[in-house]
Amino acid sequence: IKNSELPAWHKAVMALDNAVASDYFLFLLHTGLRRNEAATLQWRQVDFDEACFTIADTKNKLPHTLPLSDYLFNLLDNRKKGLKLELNKAKAALALPSSDSLSPKERQAIHNRLALAESRLASPYIFPGEGKTGHFVEPKRAIDGITAATGIHFSCHDLRRTFSTIAESLDLSPYAVKALLNHKMRGDDVTGGY
Repeated sequence: IKNSELPAWHKAVMALDNAVASDYFLFLLHTGLRRNEAATLQWRQVDFDEACFTIADTKNKLPHTLPLSDYLFNLLDNRKKGLKLELNKAKAALALPSSDSLSPKERQAIHNRLALAESRLASPYIFPGEGKTGHFVEPKRAIDGITAATGIHFSCHDLRRTFSTIAESLDLSPYAVKALLNHKMRGDDVTGGY
């Protein structure tokens, strides 16, 4: 995603009606993680005291620990608080006196919302999903919505490329960028070992 496109892309991400998808895209952009590495990230892999997180199952089979910037720390903290808020809102909607006058279909929708909120809060995954895996899997509908709103065509891997491009534009060394992306250093590269 080009620098000039990022404000429109960000605005469209923030306008998504799915907070899980919104946070997932922002997390990908700000970490450079692979799609599945972020999707399968669990709360137990985040150390809020040390402000870092560890991906255990990576493409190169090496654990990958990254620091949490203030932005990412707040994103994850708000994600956790948001799950509790979502549950409380669903419970409140069910407890409203006016809920007695709802049609069976409307009442069922509130019960479904409550069940979804409970399952998301109970999930070990930071980005919970409704399918068999339990984690966020296919963001196609959200990507299509962002593309429709902005005209920006992108994939999850494009967010990784954007992260890399921005890191390089900040004059981070190629070794630092490789380390952030968890790319293996060549065995014959003595300097890379440092």
